Amino acid sequence: MDVRVADGWRRLKRWWRETGLLSNACAVGIVAMLPLMALAPPKTPGDMLGMLAGIALLAALPYMPQVVGPAGLPLCLAATWMSGTSPMDVGVVIVSFCLFIAIGYALSGWVSAAVVVVYALVETVCSVYFGAHSAAVSGVRGFVQGWIDAGREMGTVPPPNAADQPGPLALMVSGTLISMMVSGFAVILGYSFSSNATANARLAREEAMLGRITREQEIAHMIHDSVANDMSTIAMLTWRAKGVEDDTQILDAIYERSHHALNRVHEVIDILNGKRELDPPRPAAEAPALDVAIENLMDEQDRLLHMLGFVGSSHIEGDLHADVETDDSLRETVMALLEESYANIVRHCPPVEGGDGYGVAVDLDGDVIRITATNPISRKPAVLRGIRHGRGLSLHRTAVESLGGMLATGVQDGVWILNARIPTR
Repeated sequence: MDVRVADGWRRLKRWWRETGLLSNACAVGIVAMLPLMALAPPKTPGDMLGMLAGIALLAALPYMPQVVGPAGLPLCLAATWMSGTSPMDVGVVIVSFCLFIAIGYALSGWVSAAVVVVYALVETVCSVYFGAHSAAVSGVRGFVQGWIDAGREMGTVPPPNAADQPGPLALMVSGTLISMMVSGFAVILGYSFSSNATANARLAREEAMLGRITREQEIAHMIHDSVANDMSTIAMLTWRAKGVEDDTQILDAIYERSHHALNRVHEVIDILNGKRELDPPRPAAEAPALDVAIENLMDEQDRLLHMLGFVGSSHIEGDLHADVETDDSLRETVMALLEESYANIVRHCPPVEGGDGYGVAVDLDGDVIRITATNPISRKPAVLRGIRHGRGLSLHRTAVESLGGMLATGVQDGVWILNARIPTR
C-alpha cells in the first residue's frame, strides 16, 4: 500500500511539473467547483448556468489565456449580480483567481497591473453602491461584524456607532485594497510562471544550439581522424609501393585503410541524414579493457609505420587503479589522440632507415593516463605536399581539456613533442 501511495505521489508531482502552473490552477479550480455544485446545488437556473459557464472558462483558459483571461472578467462581474449564495460567491472567487493568473501569464506587467486596479474598483463600486456581491466587501463586513460581536461578548464598551457597518468610503477603500491584494497575488503567480517558461524555452534553445555545435564538432572530428588520417596513410602507402618489388602487404594495407575510410564516410553521411545516432556507445561486454585496446592499437600502428619505412617503436607501461571506470568519453579521447599522434608521424616524420625515429609511450599511472609522442620533423614528403593539416590537434585539445586534462605540443631541436595528461576520474 505504501509503495502504491508513494508511486502515485511521484506521478502527481511529475504531472504538476510537466503541465504548468496555469493548467494546474484551472484543473484544481474545476475539481473544487464540481463537488461544490454537488454538495451545495445552485438554487436557481441562473446560478447553475453561471457555475457551468465558470467551469467552461476554466477548461478553455489554458489554451487561450490572452483571450479568455480578459474576456472572462466581465462575466465574473456579471455573476456578482446573481443570488449571492455561498456556492456562487466561492465559484466567482475561484474563476476570477484563475483568470488573473492567466492575465499575469499572457499580458505585460503594466497591462496586468491596470487590469487588477480597474477590476478591483469596478467590483467594489458595484458591491457598495449597486448591490452586487463582492467577496472582498463581504469579507470586510464580516470582519467588522465579528469584531463587534466579540466586543459585546467580552463586555467591553463598543465605540460610538460600532453597531453600524462601515460607511461606503471605508468599504470602498478596504474592499478595493483587499481585492487588489488577492488578484495581484494571482497576477504575480502568472507572471513568474511566464518568466520561468520563457527562461526555460531560452535555455532549451541554447542547449539545442550547443548540442548542434557539439554534434558538428564531433562530425568534424570523425572526418578528420578517420578520413583525413586514412587518406594520408593511403597516399604514403601508394608512394612507398613504387620502390617495392613485392607490394602485396602494402596493397593489403591500402585496401584495409580505404575500406575503413569508406565505412566512416558512410557513417558520417548516415548521421547527417539522421539515419543513425552520433557515436552510439559500444556495449561494455564487447569492449576490451582500455590498456588492451591501447596495446592493440600500438601494435597495429607500429606494423603499418614500419611497412611505410618509418623507424621507431611504441610501448605501454603501468596500470590503472582497480576501481577506475573507463567510460566511453575517456576511451574515445585516448584512442583518438593516439591515432592522431600516429597520423602526424606519417605526415611529418622522415621515413628513412636508421637515425632517430619516432616514439610513442603511454604511462598508466593509477588514475592518470600520460601520453608522450616524439618524432623528428622534416620537409613533407613530395606525396603530401599541398595537403593542408594542422586542425586535428585543436579538436583533441578540446576533448582532453573537457575531461580535466592538458595537451601540450612543441618543437625542440628539430623534434616534435606531444605531451598529454588525462585524468580518469
